[in-house]
Amino acid sequence: MAEANLVWHFSLHDGITPMTKADQPTDQVVLITGASSGIGRATAIHLATAGYRVFGTSRHPADAPPGIEMIQLEVTCNDSVAACLAEVYSQTAGRLDVLVNNVGTGILAATEECSIEQVQKLFDINLFGAIRMTNAVLPSMRDQHGGRVLFLSSAGGVVSVPYAGYYCATKHALEAYVESLRLEVEEFGIQAALIAPGTVSTDAGDKAIKPDRPLDAYSSKRASSAEQFVQAIRDGMPPEHVADAILHAIRDERIMPRYPVGMQSWGISLMKALLPQRILESGIRRTTISSP
Repeated sequence: MAEANLVWHFSLHDGITPMTKADQPTDQVVLITGASSGIGRATAIHLATAGYRVFGTSRHPADAPPGIEMIQLEVTCNDSVAACLAEVYSQTAGRLDVLVNNVGTGILAATEECSIEQVQKLFDINLFGAIRMTNAVLPSMRDQHGGRVLFLSSAGGVVSVPYAGYYCATKHALEAYVESLRLEVEEFGIQAALIAPGTVSTDAGDKAIKPDRPLDAYSSKRASSAEQFVQAIRDGMPPEHVADAILHAIRDERIMPRYPVGMQSWGISLMKALLPQRILESGIRRTTISSP
């Protein structure tokens, strides 16, 4: 979401082409959170078409994509997470090969405009929800000495932009968590990776949370940033490109720690690594909040 405000001069529609295995056996079981729309839905359909057995989750699972077994889930609720995994395991003899942590949302607001309670709720969805799901699947993956856990990050996990600060904070925290997790679980045959797309054409703009204590001091630039975000979403890459990157991450012989998707994400990661912070911030300022 955050990267939508930062319009760098890179194509948004270039995928990644890492080396992959030959066709794998197609009896693997995949669980995708947030599979009713956007990236999650596209990924569920893509993996099912590729032959995987796919379980998807949603808070309202009635609208299931073809060939997807949908389960109700609220990632902020421990009991809901436990019930979801119990349902999957009951149908797969306790087997799960891949978890895709896709659920997420954002707040379009200045940092001062959000209460602590609102920020905590965002972290509960974007970060702690993924942690709950991951902790729930690790024991079975450890027992079967294998499994992959994938996490949807974004370019906002590398660079923070105005009016998306808390979203970026959740993604920065997610990236730090996954870097540690990856090293901790690899001895058990479990692999973890981040999927980091640039702007994607989804309904994220419609679902973005509004600040619970808006201030007139920020209203003009907040509205301008929201307009930029909506336009960037319209121009974003199809979610199927991200789904293809997720398929790569599942099939890669040697999984990469992080999969930037699209040249925008690659470019932002490169600039963060190479440019001094003051120059990077100057570019962010010009493209997000400078007055015309």
